[in-house]
Amino acid sequence: MMKWVIKMFENNVPIDENSKKIIEKCEDPEIASEGMGACQMLIEEMDRGDVQLKDEPGKSYMSISNKMKSQSMEKRDVPNIVRIAFYVRSADDISDESIKNAARKLISAMEEL
Repeated sequence: MMKWVIKMFENNVPIDENSKKIIEKCEDPEIASEGMGACQMLIEEMDRGDVQLKDEPGKSYMSISNKMKSQSMEKRDVPNIVRIAFYVRSADDISDESIKNAARKLISAMEEL
């Protein structure tokens, strides 16, 4: 199995205005609550695929993954996980379709809320 490391601060994936709106929408506790299952699916697929995120300065993506594993994810983590989904969806160096599909499903789920 291949191991991927995404250096998010070096990954120049543009976040367009629509993407920013989706991420901001996730700050609503009710919407975040509804999206937590899709977030968990993405993190689980990333763990299965051995995707690792190297944190941006001032961000704590690795702690989110650890929270997911310990079942202590909070609603406030959802916007960051959705942001991760945008990076994963666009990462050229990730070829595992199950990981890409989990990212797409999370983004679609949040768009529909």
